[in-house]
Amino acid sequence: MIDLMSERRNFDPQAIEASRQRAWESRGDFVAPRPADGQERVYVKPSSPFTSGNLHMGHVRDYSIGDAYARFRRGRGDAVLFGFGFDAFGLPAELAAIERQEPPAEWVAECGEGCSAR
Repeated sequence: MIDLMSERRNFDPQAIEASRQRAWESRGDFVAPRPADGQERVYVKPSSPFTSGNLHMGHVRDYSIGDAYARFRRGRGDAVLFGFGFDAFGLPAELAAIERQEPPAEWVAECGEGCSAR
């Protein structure tokens, strides 16, 4: 069995962050090609997924439309920057927790386990 207390004592977030940053840098994760002269530049930013409740068709619609539009513009030859992230603890999660009269950290953890609408 894993001793969680000893695992926490060995947790060094600064070392982990530095290690991950080096890995991302060496892979070129932050490198984007420069647009050619005269190439149309487009920034597509759909809403970010967040942990406020069950997945539903609205999520699929929002994310697939942004993806389709970015692909369409790339297909036209435009330089597309497609910003996509994950809002692990933002306003939607906080509002959902308030609506359910739960501490936000508990609501987010419950959603990570597959929360159910109440």
